[in-house]
Amino acid sequence: MPGTDCPLVSVIMPYYNGRKFMREAVCSVAEQTYRNIEIVVVNDASPDKEDCSYIERLSKELGFKLIAHETNRGICQAMISGVNAAKGEYIAELCCQ
Repeated sequence: MPGTDCPLVSVIMPYYNGRKFMREAVCSVAEQTYRNIEIVVVNDASPDKEDCSYIERLSKELGFKLIAHETNRGICQAMISGVNAAKGEYIAELCCQ
């Protein structure tokens, strides 16, 4: 729990036109019994404008950190961007693509 001795775990989630399961994936992470988690989603320049606005709305609603690439860089660069933005002592990856 935040404020305890439990280390922060950062869950990095690359995103590219993946709204079909994104809400479920983010909620699944947020509902874990281990509570000291931050979620970092990296939108790797999804070309679908509806997807971009969806992930932005979802970020505000569910409170996760959102990184947006200007151009598509691929999953490896999306992960690197997420790791660079993460504050956790530990890193976990969750791909929904």
